[in-house]
Parts: sequence; C-alpha cells; structure tokens
Amino acid sequence: MTTGTPAVSVLMPVYNAGPYLAEAVESVLGQTFGDLELVAIDDGSTDGSGAVLDRFAAADPRVRVVHQPNGGLVAALTHGYSLCRAPLVARMDADDVSLPGRLAAQVAHLEAHPDCVLVGTQIVLIDPDGRELRRTAFPTDHPAADRHQLFGWGSVIAHPTAVYRRSAYDAAGGYTADTYPAEDFDLWLRMAEVGRMAVLPDHLLRYRVHPKSISSQNRAVGERVKWRAIRRALARRGLGPRDVPFAELPHDLRYNWVDLALEAGWYWTARRWAVRRVARRPDAEGVKQLGRAALGPLLRYALPAYDRLLGRGAVRAAGGTP
Repeated sequence: MTTGTPAVSVLMPVYNAGPYLAEAVESVLGQTFGDLELVAIDDGSTDGSGAVLDRFAAADPRVRVVHQPNGGLVAALTHGYSLCRAPLVARMDADDVSLPGRLAAQVAHLEAHPDCVLVGTQIVLIDPDGRELRRTAFPTDHPAADRHQLFGWGSVIAHPTAVYRRSAYDAAGGYTADTYPAEDFDLWLRMAEVGRMAVLPDHLLRYRVHPKSISSQNRAVGERVKWRAIRRALARRGLGPRDVPFAELPHDLRYNWVDLALEAGWYWTARRWAVRRVARRPDAEGVKQLGRAALGPLLRYALPAYDRLLGRGAVRAAGGTP
C-alpha cells in the first residue's frame, strides 16, 4: 500500500473499455514496482466500465476513480493529469497489458539519467484475443528517436508506454486539444525540446489492436495532425528544408514532405523534391503534386498582386482561388 505521495501516478482514461479493462487494471496493480497510484478517468462510459473501476477502487486504495461526462480523450487526459500526485506520470490505456517489470525498469532508467524526461518501451502488438502479431524495434537513444519522429517516420513512444517527468510535461505545455488524435506525438516533439527521451529495448507492454481503438478509428486524421505537428516543431527549432534528409526518405514519406514544403511556402524546395519523387516513381498523385509545386509561387504571389493592381483582390478571395 502506498502512503503519502506515490512515486508514480499511472494515468488511465477509460471509455467503454469492455472486456479488456479488468486485465489492464490488474496489469498495473500487479507491477513489481508498487509505489504507485492509478488515476482512472471514466469518461462517460455506457458499458459498465465505471462499475468495474469502482470495484477495483473498493478493493485497492491505490486506485482513484473519477466519473465525468464524455469529453473526449484529451479532456480526460488533462483532467486526469491535474489529479496525479506523483513527480512521475505513467500512461496506460484501458485495453492494453503492462508486463510486471515495466514501471520498475522505466523508473530505474529515469533515476539513472536525470537529463531524461520521457521514456517508453518496445511493444508487442496483439490482436483482440491477445494473440501476438509483431514486435517493434523503435530507436532507443535520444538523437535517433528524435530524428525518427521529427522527419516523419512516426512516433517511437507508444502512448501507453510513456513515463514522463511532471516538470517536463509542464514546461512543454501539456496535451493540447487541437492535436487530437496525435496529441501524444505532438507532446513528444515538444518534450524532446525540453530534455532527452529514451526507449527501453525490452518489450514491456502488450498493445492491443482492434477496430474500436482510437488509433484504428482515426488513422487518416491522425496522419494529417502528425504532419502539422512536425511543421510546428520545425518552426520552433528554426529548421528549414536544408535540414530535411530527403534523400534518405522512403517514397511515401517524400510525398508528405512535398506537401509540407508547399504548406510552409518552401516552393523551390517543393518543386525540386517533387521532381525527384516523380523521377524515381511516376504516378498520378506525384504529377499533380509537381504541378502544384511549379505553380505555387504564381498562385501565392503573382495572381494576388495582379488582382490588387486591377482592384479586384476581394473578388478572387471570395471565389476561393487556392
């Protein structure tokens, strides 16, 4: 039993977690590192998840349950974080399984590396019935992990594996509503600007993949938000097109980077990248993108200037010319 302030607050948002919730909670309470509290936010569940949480709270004083009307994941995370008492906050999802030594390993890493503010683990992806699908091999050290995220390969820290220092979370500004459903990826980029991050080489969480999971339901939106977060991170860090390792990127990522260059106004770079992409593998989308890159300066500067000269800028703006 934890007395006083726990060493780790485990933050778990819950919304209609169904048959997976009990196993998820038990995997937290069964950690070899026991100096913890579990802050569970029942975000308006309608399937009995709230009652399941209440039963755990009645049996174990380390469990704290808050019931609230459904407000979405970011609202639940933000509210839950405000209730966490420990200097370290660990994330956990209501449909995953933490292996017994997970928190002990992550706390030990943070204690041994004071400059590290965020640590994740490798994961085992499982199907709805718990059968193993595959195992990750995320970069483990800060430079490689940060580069992997910043240049678009994807997040290296699965959200339910994260343990972070409260001081770094606060310094980075916490979760923001406009980055959902990539709120974790955006936060990791900002936290990497506060301190170092790491990913342990051990597979310490079983990550359940099923159709009702947030990541499955919002994949396309999440990709768009992810690239917006990357663009913001580049601007915060003062990085430009010369810093992007375009030659190292796979074909699909090159398409995303041409789009980002266009949105950022890097028109000459966008045209050069689009030419390289189409030359490597011509396709209809790439040709369209090359056209946008070639016409970008004209659409952004020349046509508005011409309209102003003729006194019809408001007409073109109202007509929706890109």
